[in-house]
Amino acid sequence: MKIMKEEFVKEFIPENVAPAIRGCISACKFPIVVFAGESEATIEEIEDQTSLKGLYIDRAESILEIYETLSRARGLIDHVDLLKIEKMGIFVWAESKEEADKKAHCITGHIQYIHPSTVCPVVDKRLEGRIVAVTGGAQGFGMEIARILADNGAQIVIADINIAKAEAVALEINNSTGCRNALAVACDVSKEESVRKMVNLMIREYGGIDVMCSNAGISEAGSLEQLSLEVFRRVTDINYTGFFIVTKYASRPMKIQHSFNEEYYADIIQTNSKAGLKGWLNNSAYCGSKFGGIGLVQSISRELVKYRIKVNAVCPGNYYDGPMWGDPENGLFVKYFKADKVEGARNPDDVRKWYFSQEIFERGCQPLDVARAMMYCIEQQYETGQAVPVAGGLEMIH
Repeated sequence: MKIMKEEFVKEFIPENVAPAIRGCISACKFPIVVFAGESEATIEEIEDQTSLKGLYIDRAESILEIYETLSRARGLIDHVDLLKIEKMGIFVWAESKEEADKKAHCITGHIQYIHPSTVCPVVDKRLEGRIVAVTGGAQGFGMEIARILADNGAQIVIADINIAKAEAVALEINNSTGCRNALAVACDVSKEESVRKMVNLMIREYGGIDVMCSNAGISEAGSLEQLSLEVFRRVTDINYTGFFIVTKYASRPMKIQHSFNEEYYADIIQTNSKAGLKGWLNNSAYCGSKFGGIGLVQSISRELVKYRIKVNAVCPGNYYDGPMWGDPENGLFVKYFKADKVEGARNPDDVRKWYFSQEIFERGCQPLDVARAMMYCIEQQYETGQAVPVAGGLEMIH
C-alpha cells in the first residue's frame, strides 16, 4: 500500500522537515540530520570557508516542495552536506551526530578547519548510524542495553526520569566509544507531554528515530488485599500506558521517514517480561501490565506494518544483578518476601535461593541476552507483533 506523503506533512515545521529530508537523502544508510537553525552565512560563504557544500532553496511553503527539489537533485545528494531553506534555516547531515554537530558549528559559529583525525571514525558495526532511544536507560537493564547498542554503532538517546543519572550514562558511553553521539533526555513515560518533548528533541538533535526501545518499567508485588489502587495504577501508568504513549509519538517521525523512502524500516521494541507470558502468584499489577503490553504489541503491529514499522516485545527472565532485584531495601527479593510469594521463606535470602533453584541454565538473564534479541528484531524484516522469550527456558512458547 502506497502511503500518501500529505498525511504526515501538513505542518511546515523543522520537526516534520527533518524526517522527510532523512528519508530522501542517501549519503549514508542511516544519516543523522541536525537542524542548525537560521544562519547569516550564505551558501557561497560556506563553500569558500569550510569546504562544505550545500543546496539552497529560496522559496518553499511545504515539505512536498522540499521533496521535489531533493528528488531533482538526487544525483548531488551524496556530494553535499546541508540544505538551506529560506526563512526556516539550515539542515546538516552526516554519518554520526558528532560529525553533523561539527558541521553545524562551522555554519552557525566561528568557521574552523576540521582535520580528519578529529572526526569520529566510521566502523562497520551492526547498528551503525541507527538512532536508538532507550527509555528507562539510566540504570539496570536499560543502562546496560544502551551501552551494548552503542558499542554496536547506534546513536543512543538515554531517556529517563532521572536526568542526572541519564547524563552520567551518556557521558560514560561517549567516553567509552570515543564519540560524542550519546545524548541524555529527561522523560517521564507516564506523562504525554514529557514523551512528546522527548521525541521532538530527538528529531531536532538527530533528525529522526530508527529504533525506540520502550524499556521504562516498575514492579510492585502483593496480594489483592495488600495492593492499593494507587500502587496498581502507578504500575499500569508506567508499564502499560507509558508504552502506548511512547509508541504513539515515536511512530510519527518513523511514518514520515518511510513515506519518503519506501525501503525504510523502523522498530519499536518493548522490554516486556516472562511475567507477560505467564501469571505469577501475588503479582497481579505487574503481570497485568505486561500481558497488556503484549496485547498492544500485537494490535499496534498490525496498524504500523504498512509503514514498515516493526513492533515487537522481548520478554526477559530475571536480571538478579540489577537494582530491581538486588536493592537491599526496595529490591524484588525484599518485596517478594514481604508479599509471601515464596512459601516458607524466612528472609529475602531464602527468596533469592528459591529463584536461583528454578534457573535451568543456573544463572539469571543478562543484558547481553536481551540486547541480542533486540538486535535480531532490528535486523530482520519479516517478523512483527512477536513476544520473544529471553528467559533461559523458564517460559516456552507453544
